[in-house]
Amino acid sequence: MHQLSFSEAFPGSADRFGDIPQVESQLLSAGGVSGSGRMYLSRPNRHLHRIGIFALLMVTGLFFSATHADETPRATPKAGSLTDANQDPQPSVSDPGRKKVVSTDPAGFTELIVPDLGRHWKCYSADSKATMEEVWRVTENSGDPMLVCAGQPKGFLYSTETYSDFELTLEWRFPTDANGNSGVLVYLQDEPRIWPTSMQIQFHQPKAGSVFPSGDAKSANTSDADLAGPVNTWNTCRIVSKGGRLSVEVNGKKAGETTGAVPSNGAIALQSEGAEVHFRRIRIRRLAPDEPMPVPPPAEAPAKPSTSPVGSPPAIDT
Repeated sequence: MHQLSFSEAFPGSADRFGDIPQVESQLLSAGGVSGSGRMYLSRPNRHLHRIGIFALLMVTGLFFSATHADETPRATPKAGSLTDANQDPQPSVSDPGRKKVVSTDPAGFTELIVPDLGRHWKCYSADSKATMEEVWRVTENSGDPMLVCAGQPKGFLYSTETYSDFELTLEWRFPTDANGNSGVLVYLQDEPRIWPTSMQIQFHQPKAGSVFPSGDAKSANTSDADLAGPVNTWNTCRIVSKGGRLSVEVNGKKAGETTGAVPSNGAIALQSEGAEVHFRRIRIRRLAPDEPMPVPPPAEAPAKPSTSPVGSPPAIDT
């Protein structure tokens, strides 16, 4: 039977501690190996065997302590740092178990078009039997949630929250009706009627951007504008309210402004007025008390149509 040396029993020990012939020779001289493979000891050397075993245990402990001491612990990655290459990688956004979340809301704004319309909106209809889902539904357009209004029956979709000083942005279009009519109501009071007390921003195709009181509302002035694009073209609208002053932009140009609105606090509503109309990117934020009223760029007069005959040079406006 082959008798193992300490170096054979513990590979690598010689590299760490050098040869230990003295301990090995003492152990071997203390006894031998029987034919059955069991170690036997001579009585006079039993005390030497005990010393050898004790020394062997100490050397073994030092061996394993040194082995683990050489393993350098991995530092935990700091927030924002790259993940250690030896760690399990995080699932990519293409993994089935992980959804890719993309936020497109500008800072401070709340997106008001969500699949669950009841989260932000309530519905009033001239037909008491009509449900919200029959008139208003959320679909998708180019990756954006889109709110589709059937146009019938007439009524409005109004916010569950009220607003006084705010900035509201949205886009709208009439897909087919060149004479389509709709609009946004602000400072809406809780009145179950078609023309509730509010200030109206007109989206009627020929007069888009006009601002005037509705119901029992009042203002120091009204405004008139015509800044909408062609049918089935998305138009942008920005409405800013501050202390009863209301400023409206359509397609990046100032459409109208009123002052002294009474009331100057209430819900926001979208009108259903007979034509199918689409809305998207309806976002709102509340203005801070010390935030100044944003000033939009001045409106440009619409270009005059040319009266020149076909093939002749364009007429020059004077």
